Amino acid sequence: MDYEDFFQSAKDIKPDFSNIKANEEDYTPLANDALFHLPLLAISILALCKIRGKFTVSEVGQVIGECFERTLPGFKGSAQLLGWSSNLRVRTINALCFLEDSGLVTVSMKSDKEINATKLGKNLIDKTLADDTELSYVIARIQRSYNNLKKESNIEMGF
Repeated sequence: MDYEDFFQSAKDIKPDFSNIKANEEDYTPLANDALFHLPLLAISILALCKIRGKFTVSEVGQVIGECFERTLPGFKGSAQLLGWSSNLRVRTINALCFLEDSGLVTVSMKSDKEINATKLGKNLIDKTLADDTELSYVIARIQRSYNNLKKESNIEMGF
């Protein structure tokens, strides 16, 4: 099928939603859940696992929250500390489970529960960063934010 033929035939598709009954409760304007999308969280976790300075399962939500605060314009200067959001922590664990089930990361079974990117996960991040897209730019900034966090932590601890 030709590219243009595909879109021409897609114009004629009209789904029927008449049999779907929804509650008004299901449609809240913009709940906090809408802020944390699983794909963004998953690719962020994977990107941070690839670079040096590994982190553990217990700190994944905190790390992602702090990196988002520093990287994404919508969270900069917020009065709320995103890293302490219980909603974000739950969603990062869901994203981590997805990555582990997909074979993109492994979690060590030792007491430290360190998260490591697999070869497949590293290849995915390398391909993402090689593209010249907004996603690759954001992922590179998230990695840079994480490196800055680690350096600041080392300075504070006197290393």
